[in-house]
Amino acid sequence: MLIGTPLWVKKDWLDKLGLGMPETIEEWHAVLTAFKNDDPNGNGQADEIPLRLDPGQLSMNKAFLGAWGITDSFYQVDGVVKYGPIQPEFKEFLQTMSRWYAEGLIDPDYLSGDSNLWDAKITNNTLGAFTGYTGSGIGRYLQMMEGKGGGFDLAGAPNVALKKGET
Repeated sequence: MLIGTPLWVKKDWLDKLGLGMPETIEEWHAVLTAFKNDDPNGNGQADEIPLRLDPGQLSMNKAFLGAWGITDSFYQVDGVVKYGPIQPEFKEFLQTMSRWYAEGLIDPDYLSGDSNLWDAKITNNTLGAFTGYTGSGIGRYLQMMEGKGGGFDLAGAPNVALKKGET
């Protein structure tokens, strides 16, 4: 399965907290929890937003959905056509995202379509990870932060898996 909407993570936050790049759902949970609780922006306030998902459509969140080996639409496995939203794995995905939201790991404003608000959260050092198209602003964020200090660094995360070593 191809993921057209990769996950981007604040590499400087990972480095500050001594964390590796997350690859599994479990590792992502641990990293997002550390982003929430361990003050990676170093300002002494509990103002970090671990993860922002795009509100536009579920397909923007395929970066996580793909870990369950399904999509938000039709797909084929061994010649059998399946529809993701009716698979049991889809329910597991939704339960995981619901739990993460309840734990405060997902931006409570994620439904806001306000791009200025999103830009501000990324560039004011409060957002730890987000989904986004490669060509829709990643370079712009790096340019906006160039020369401002603070070690702002974004890195693309690998496709998420349920278990280590899965693709």
